[in-house]
Amino acid sequence: MVYSGTHATLEQRLAFLEHCLDRDDPGMVEICLSLVTETLRTERFSTANTSDFGARPRDYGLRPTYKESIRWLEAFLAFVTGLANGEDARKKRVARNVLAERFRELWRLQELRDLLVKTGRELNAKTPWLEGWRAVRSILHFDRISKKEKMSTDERTLLESLEGELKPTDLEGRIRALVLGDGQRLFSIDDEFDLDEPAKYEQSRERLASKAFELGRDCITELGLLDRIAGELFEPKYGPYRQDFGRGLLLVHQTSERYGTNSSVN
Repeated sequence: MVYSGTHATLEQRLAFLEHCLDRDDPGMVEICLSLVTETLRTERFSTANTSDFGARPRDYGLRPTYKESIRWLEAFLAFVTGLANGEDARKKRVARNVLAERFRELWRLQELRDLLVKTGRELNAKTPWLEGWRAVRSILHFDRISKKEKMSTDERTLLESLEGELKPTDLEGRIRALVLGDGQRLFSIDDEFDLDEPAKYEQSRERLASKAFELGRDCITELGLLDRIAGELFEPKYGPYRQDFGRGLLLVHQTSERYGTNSSVN
């Protein structure tokens, strides 16, 4: 939004993104998807890279006012939400992750909160938005432990209501949220996290590891579930509770072999 080195209007930037995403060139699409992640940035802008290029002197580019910034963010939210609800699996996955990644900083802008809630509900209605659930949990968690000014009662009520709607309710959703999702800051989804406990993070890890183990035991009992998630278990990304989940799977498998039972059916 700022320090772009260009004075392109909002409409021009949206048109450029749409044009690039419609190309058959995979490299161009990847570049555009990386740009999508920046369209919803509201903080931590950097001027480390120079905007000087070509024969003419240039400045840091267009700098919208606060009111204009809100309009831009609303437009980019609509654009990214469209990708998140689309049919292209790659674009859909990136867009849903971007919305979750930027949710916390966007939530700080009061003018966007109703739209964010609407977006969250819309995404969750199509496919459970577990990334968004974790983002909402993170906001609530850090507000609870913050020593700074707390959010208002109305704001917390709105967030808690959305959190309840996005919370995974089936076994596959719980596995994806804890075992297959982003492995950072998982303590924010620990319902028993005690801020006053000196060993709070160690105890939280133990509880979540135990829960992952139980999810592994339960997974093998739901027909077809392991087949749906097997590929994701080996993706090269940080997942601190995959081993505990695997031990749960292995225990049930060994038990079924020992007693000659079939544990993959209800």
